[in-house]
Amino acid sequence: MVNTISAVQTHDKPRLRAVNTELPSDISLNYPFPGADVHKRIPQISIAKGYSGLGVFPLPVDASDGEGTISDDFSMVRGSHVLQAGALYIFGIKRQNLFAQTNGSFSFSGVHTNDPVADFLLGLDSSYFQNSTERRGYFHYRQFEPYFQDDWKVTPRLTLNLGLRYVYISPDTMDGDGVSSFDANRFDPGQAAAVNQNGTFVTNSASQVITASGQPANLNNGVILAGKNGVPRGFFKAGKRNFAPRIGFAWDPFGHGKTSVRGGYGIGYSRIPFDNYVAIGNPPFVDAITLLNGTLTNPAAGVAGAKSPAGMTVIDPTFKATRIQTWSFTIQHEILPRAVLSVAYVGTSARHVKGTRDLNFPLPVSQPILASCLQQGQTIPSGGFNFDPCLNTGAVSSDITRPYSGWDGLNVAYTGGTSNYHSFQSGFQYRATKGLTLNAAYTFGKALANVADRGFDGRNSGNSAQNSRDISAEYGPPGWDRTHIFTLGYVYELPFFRKTNGMVSKALGNWTLSGITVMESGFALAPGLATGTGGLATRPNVVGDVKGPKRLDKWFNTGAFAPPPFGFFGNAGTGLIRGPGEQTWNLALFKAFPFNERTKLEFRAEAFNVANHPNFSGVSVSYGAGDYGQVTSALEPRIMEFALRLTF
Repeated sequence: MVNTISAVQTHDKPRLRAVNTELPSDISLNYPFPGADVHKRIPQISIAKGYSGLGVFPLPVDASDGEGTISDDFSMVRGSHVLQAGALYIFGIKRQNLFAQTNGSFSFSGVHTNDPVADFLLGLDSSYFQNSTERRGYFHYRQFEPYFQDDWKVTPRLTLNLGLRYVYISPDTMDGDGVSSFDANRFDPGQAAAVNQNGTFVTNSASQVITASGQPANLNNGVILAGKNGVPRGFFKAGKRNFAPRIGFAWDPFGHGKTSVRGGYGIGYSRIPFDNYVAIGNPPFVDAITLLNGTLTNPAAGVAGAKSPAGMTVIDPTFKATRIQTWSFTIQHEILPRAVLSVAYVGTSARHVKGTRDLNFPLPVSQPILASCLQQGQTIPSGGFNFDPCLNTGAVSSDITRPYSGWDGLNVAYTGGTSNYHSFQSGFQYRATKGLTLNAAYTFGKALANVADRGFDGRNSGNSAQNSRDISAEYGPPGWDRTHIFTLGYVYELPFFRKTNGMVSKALGNWTLSGITVMESGFALAPGLATGTGGLATRPNVVGDVKGPKRLDKWFNTGAFAPPPFGFFGNAGTGLIRGPGEQTWNLALFKAFPFNERTKLEFRAEAFNVANHPNFSGVSVSYGAGDYGQVTSALEPRIMEFALRLTF
């Protein structure tokens, strides 16, 4: 009987700074929000026509993240059972300032002199932007997980693993509840601000933003505050049905110890830590202003630009912890002495995966606002358009067809994503008696998801969909999916001159060769659209077979895609293009030269990609790009390293 109690505290304090970026004390700028920048930074400077700008935003960054874990684990043996039970409790805190341009941002476009540099030298800006404040949030969360597990040796040849865990994950809450979100159920269309075709608010003679009926509009229409008017402090209620059963078995079917059959299934839950801290920049807590044609020393003298809808970060009231199911079935057999072959089926399935979508995504329309927006020869279809074709031409703003008028994008981190993975996995392990070790593995698998990154970086699962109302169209191979993966690791103690004596043995004997070989098929890539007239479409239409010559200048069939008609999304799926595969041989040769029992010199030579095999990576997949269809980057060439290490 054993009981273990542990307590762990982790903490990190990122402090990112910029040097010599404070505004000199003898310079005075007339800011529209005086005193907003507590860091007293120089303002941001942006100069058009490709000139380098100046600025320090978003620095400085001050964060302090901590997490404490207390756990108690109890285990005991009762006959053929090994019983385990326990619980862990996690309490976390995040303190961080939210990036804001309180130092102001000047833009110089050349509107005054037709030369942006001349405008800058004269101190005549085209526009100036500033946030009213930089906020700092203190967020907390809690997590509690009790569990019970029984490892039961049913017979000498069969063992069962049975367990159940319960997972409670609280919402993130902020000290003081100074955070807001948007609730569509509390949006009142009668108070919604009317929007002009150019995306600016409709105003009356007194410059008040008004509704379609001419009444003063509510610019915080639909905004909810944490902990107020029945709103939960974390905006969503924690799930209370997060049960995580686990079952596994190990079976020796013949009793001779050379064959094993194993399988298992389990459910787990994960959370997105502190995902809502960016919401502290939402209205009504942070304001912003844009002024036109001011000066460097007096930006407040600029003329206020026409007001337009703002966006918000929305916290999903139906947010759920991501549920991950995993299962496997494996057969292992010793086919030769010290040689084991294994074959397995391994799968995972995740639900409630985090993704992003726009609650205020523009609506479909039956016809364009302006007939002139149609392409030559294009007619109005009976089913209407996915979005206004005038968005393709830029003649109107997307804000005029949004369902919640008066708002721009309402981007929500929702947990409606799905991912699935199925694979055949095999392995071979061999340990010879004469200094040879081999480990080989091959995987044939396929991953599918509807919220994943469509490039090479699998860490990002929050990419937004082409159409926020049709997340199912995003389901396809994610950017990290590879169909075939083969790896081979080997260590060989070279037999030469091992049984000789003298200087020849010391110099040429007892060398070891090791290496890793990797052969992988290419990543899955999604076709894109870079025509400049795509409107809301981000992918093209498929009009042919994607497979192509796989040349550097034409990796896939570039004629397989075409831009969709104005007002329509592209029908191309995700992951249709396979990028270049990879083949790498890494070798190491090393030997130790002992001088005595306590002193030795080790020589090591290593070669990465020893054959200097060309491995390409990036491919331009956006229709309309200048390098469309071409390979744009390569992985590392051969790299050789030599080292001497003296140990004494």
